[in-house]
Amino acid sequence: MSAYAGTGSLLRLAARRDRIQLPIWILASAGLMSAGTSAVASEFPTEESRVTALKGAGSSAAVLLMRGVPVGTDLGALVNFRNLATILVVVALMNTFLVVRHTRQNEETGRAELIGAGAVGGTRRSPPRCCSPCSPTSSSAWS
Repeated sequence: MSAYAGTGSLLRLAARRDRIQLPIWILASAGLMSAGTSAVASEFPTEESRVTALKGAGSSAAVLLMRGVPVGTDLGALVNFRNLATILVVVALMNTFLVVRHTRQNEETGRAELIGAGAVGGTRRSPPRCCSPCSPTSSSAWS
């Protein structure tokens, strides 16, 4: 038996189980980013206001540690500077919840024993979340 036997079936199972929850997370993340973009655009409409905001943020070591170094003064750079850390936290939470859902919940419901008794074997409980095309990590990397 190949080491990858049954992986396609496990990926289809993961996609089927996430068909509701994952699009909701992705749409909510996109909505959060678009709301952040419109907030930054209305709060800092001119180049001078964006430069002033970035100078103030660049003087604080704590802000630079949490958000990184600003890379420009245009609207996209400021949106990235202000919202990237929040989106990264949301993606991390998404991954954590989905990994728990596909591992611990499988063990608690007895699904892990059913998967281990099948063609996959006992060494593979569930597919790695980063390999799934519907994984939040993959989805955020594609956007």
